[in-house]
Amino acid sequence: MKITHGLTLTLALGLLVLPLVAPAGGLAQLATGGTGLAAIQAPVLGPYLDIWSGDGVNNWGATTAYNRLHGEYLVVWTNERSGSMDIYARRVHSDGRVEPWFCVVTGPGKSYYAPAVAYSPAQDQYLIVYTHDVTTTNSDVWATAVSWNGGWISNPFPIRQEAEHQQNPAVAYNSQDDEFLVVYENGWTGSNFNDIAARRVRASDRALLSWRNIASGAPDLRTRPDVAYNGARNEYLIAYTYQPGSYLNPGDVYGKVTSADMGTLSSEISIRTGAGCQGEVSAAAGPDEYLVVWQDRVCGTNEANIYARRVNGAGEPQGPAAGFPLTIAPAYQTLPSVAYGAGCGYLVAWRHVPGTPQVWDVYGRYVRPGHDAAADAEFTISNIPSWDTGEDVACAPSGDCLVVMDNYAGGASDLEIQGRMVALHHVYLPLVVRAYH
Repeated sequence: MKITHGLTLTLALGLLVLPLVAPAGGLAQLATGGTGLAAIQAPVLGPYLDIWSGDGVNNWGATTAYNRLHGEYLVVWTNERSGSMDIYARRVHSDGRVEPWFCVVTGPGKSYYAPAVAYSPAQDQYLIVYTHDVTTTNSDVWATAVSWNGGWISNPFPIRQEAEHQQNPAVAYNSQDDEFLVVYENGWTGSNFNDIAARRVRASDRALLSWRNIASGAPDLRTRPDVAYNGARNEYLIAYTYQPGSYLNPGDVYGKVTSADMGTLSSEISIRTGAGCQGEVSAAAGPDEYLVVWQDRVCGTNEANIYARRVNGAGEPQGPAAGFPLTIAPAYQTLPSVAYGAGCGYLVAWRHVPGTPQVWDVYGRYVRPGHDAAADAEFTISNIPSWDTGEDVACAPSGDCLVVMDNYAGGASDLEIQGRMVALHHVYLPLVVRAYH
């Protein structure tokens, strides 16, 4: 008997009891394989989680990854103390319990910041990548491996060391080859243009594998890349902001698809071009496809919205050329982040700035795989009296997600790290099938 995702079996006294767990779209969604656009109830929001607070210094750049072996998340962020910046981490269970924090990398007078994290179930380890300011004029991308519980932490090691500025890394895990792909921007010394580069890292021993310049061309700028891994094809999509000629020019959203070994690289893919200033790109992989989200701003104004566009497994943008809106409001919407969970599809979270009063919230919205429109209404993830300055999201396969935020919670004068679980409504329909012997 074939059991689809979301079904569990209990065999007792000759009866096969199937508690049918319907995802948020209900039976209509189940009937369409989990990709239907049936309306869902607003998701269940857990209590606010105090991941880090009260130390009197700024903590920012929070990011997170899901650990499917232990059913928990690792939250990683920058702790900014006088004269130095360190990388901290903390485990968060799916039920909201928070484990003790630990320091990933530190050094007197050193600056380690802007982390990203991915998890290898084969090694039960995380790879945490970050920017390291070697001098005031030179920055590199470094990494540290961490065991699932923080009990073992590797020595920091460089992903790439050159005279130019390597910064703003992102990382994705390749489940077929048990390795990571680290992507970053490379700023050329003495010029105003940036490239996108990438390096493979073997998960088992952290060996540095092939390196490749992904996209370049003076005097253009390509900045703030994100990367998503498509296991169906053993490929990655690398998406980024592209500004032709100068950082003063409007930005577009471009990308490239690369094979796992980076031996095959597509031509540059135009995901969103045209009117407006696009940027702050985030990407996630679904079932042999990707969803790319970005901030779409009216150039020269404080009016900005969040848009998305699907890219199929072959690297071909789908749906409207301008993408489709996730929010259109008389407000400033920025810093979107997207993650995929098979039980819900894509969850997109972003910062919502209404303008008056000056309170920054976090909103969210779902997108079903295979569709070129938002599935349901946007909803509020965080609206406590604070300024939420950034967010990131990771999802379990069930579709339950953790959203982490940097904010000035509770009137704090320094940035702190909070989180909130976003879970779907589950409808239980008992189904009893008699087993005959």
